[in-house]
Amino acid sequence: MAEAELARFIDRYTMEFVRHYPHPIERVWRAVTEPGELAQWFIPPSVWELKSGGAYRFHDDAFSGVIEAVDPPRFIRFNFADPTEAGSYFQFELSPEAGGTRLRYLQHAAPGVARPWQPPHAWDTPWGGGNLGGWHSAFEELADLLDGVPCGSRRPPTAFSAIAQDWADRFGAEFTAEQKSKILRELRERERWFELCDIYRAHIDATLPPAEKAI
Repeated sequence: MAEAELARFIDRYTMEFVRHYPHPIERVWRAVTEPGELAQWFIPPSVWELKSGGAYRFHDDAFSGVIEAVDPPRFIRFNFADPTEAGSYFQFELSPEAGGTRLRYLQHAAPGVARPWQPPHAWDTPWGGGNLGGWHSAFEELADLLDGVPCGSRRPPTAFSAIAQDWADRFGAEFTAEQKSKILRELRERERWFELCDIYRAHIDATLPPAEKAI
């Protein structure tokens, strides 16, 4: 995987993804702000008030909060309802460029919040293979959505893909071709997530800026 495709740490508490999509900014804006579109490449929103100060919630409170600012079709920022995350936010920035749209996803974590599940060198950050790998995979699926193909359908096959296909062919007589295809895509999605977890754990360990030493 090209290094440029991976998330980059601006500082210890701020990371970004940059992606380029060959579609007009208005189309990409719809994909990152309309519930029906978000449900296809990210998580279905269960509460969605698209305005500054509006509430949002993703999928049974996976995470929720307030939309802090909206400037269609270029900018939207979200905070977190969790009081331990006061000062944390994530945002999408869109800008037109030759041939399409540049998307910058930025997430900032409030400093000084202990996260006991993290390894010692990352104790005060939320960055892990799971969440960064999840965003990476989501942006792959966003590209699929924008290009008009089923999300996850363009991931390259692996040895596991062949095993799953063999299982579907031999034991999936009760499934339609469409159902089989969906099952295989979802299995490949999970496999891809595990691949990305390993890639990002190593990437975080190698590139996360160190914590400042107490004076």
